[in-house]
Amino acid sequence: MISSNEKDILFIEPDADNSPTVIATSDELTRRIDYILTFSKPQTVHFRGFHRTRCGKISASYNLDLPDGYVTNTLADYYVKHYRLHIPIEEVEKINDLYIFIMSSLKYPLIYSKEDINTLRRIKNTKEDLLLNDRIRFNEIVDSPMRPTGEILLFMKELIDRN
Repeated sequence: MISSNEKDILFIEPDADNSPTVIATSDELTRRIDYILTFSKPQTVHFRGFHRTRCGKISASYNLDLPDGYVTNTLADYYVKHYRLHIPIEEVEKINDLYIFIMSSLKYPLIYSKEDINTLRRIKNTKEDLLLNDRIRFNEIVDSPMRPTGEILLFMKELIDRN
């Protein structure tokens, strides 16, 4: 699905006439989209289908809510890393605008290193495997208006190490 909505990020089909790069691009824009996605929350509405790129990458059946009312799809980081040359400049500007919003907002302080981002993704993926008490604490952390900081990240890493 292609969208021209100003709050939709990377609802594009860059693979319509193009192939992905074999090696993922790693630069400031990829770091920005990775950082932005740490604030994403899956929408509760699921669609009946999914999107499959020509190279076989499959999206989830839901979109992701982002800060400041933006929405993206689950292939956003893949598009930035493997279809960089085919992303419209307007989409790059949206990524940069949202990144600046997050960085300038007290609600979303910069505290993550690349290792922290990867840890949080692993934690998010193993949430269902946590024991009940750990799951309650995990939900308190994730649902908190403040993002996890040092002590909380250590707690989350301990959960991962135990599972």
